[in-house]
Amino acid sequence: MDWWSSLLLGAVQGLTEPLPVSSSAHLLLLHNWLGGVGESLTFDTALHLGTALSIFVFFYRDWRSLAREIFLPNPAVFKKIGRILAAVIPVGVVGVFWGDALEGFFRSSFWAAPALLFGSIVMLFSQYFSRVKFNLRDWPMSKAFSVGLAQVLALIPGVSRSGITVSAGLLAGLGKEDSFLFSFMNGGILTLLAGSWSLVKTTRIVGTVSLLEMLPGMAAAFVFGLLGLFLFKRFFWKFGWVPFIIYRILLAVVVFGSIIR
Repeated sequence: MDWWSSLLLGAVQGLTEPLPVSSSAHLLLLHNWLGGVGESLTFDTALHLGTALSIFVFFYRDWRSLAREIFLPNPAVFKKIGRILAAVIPVGVVGVFWGDALEGFFRSSFWAAPALLFGSIVMLFSQYFSRVKFNLRDWPMSKAFSVGLAQVLALIPGVSRSGITVSAGLLAGLGKEDSFLFSFMNGGILTLLAGSWSLVKTTRIVGTVSLLEMLPGMAAAFVFGLLGLFLFKRFFWKFGWVPFIIYRILLAVVVFGSIIR
């Protein structure tokens, strides 16, 4: 793989992973355009680890605050950790036991177009029918678990992990800021665990993709991941889901066009 392909794939992955537009749908199109270049477990793992780092850097104050609270005799911190785990466990279990089967079945442009439209409907529904009832301090554990169940749908390319989890948080009674924070607190853990799990499953890391090929992609995924988080927060606060839904519908048309072409 040449360096510009690595850089391009990393930039697309980094930018679209945090944005509610589905990174997997974008990468499906990009891989088709590049003729399959970069489609390797090792390279995919490297990109996800770069994106995970951007999430931890963007929310470093929140992670630092959580780390400090762990050493204080305050039961509230265990509730915070419990909520994050409640949202991570469902998709983690499904990913470990059935992730490969689901990815093999749904990793196709055929599924990406309807998944983009389905995710858009959920996002639109959450914008107009959600009501703020809780903050993260008094949010019931069952509500966090419901976000985790919704997050399982993000294993289907086109749904978007950030889009479905923020929408689920809104529908579960959180405000915009708390939904955004909770989505990426557990998203950072999931992205890191997914990358680490891929490394464990891959027995021939060295030799499949060289370090020099991975570094531009990892660096681009990190930098553009930060940009994606900034853009998501800025546009979501000001306009809600509408700009993202319009983009997702246009992308669904492009994906559908690539199928019938």
